[in-house]
Amino acid sequence: MTQNGSCFIVDQRNLYENYESEFENGKEKEYSIH
Repeated sequence: MTQNGSCFIVDQRNLYENYESEFENGKEKEYSIH
């Protein structure tokens, strides 16, 4: 369970970093999503 939990945290962080870079690339176009 602990291993799965830490894996989930890594996935969440990676997802957030991907979202952040996409947000900066299309800041004006997809501002409504943020």
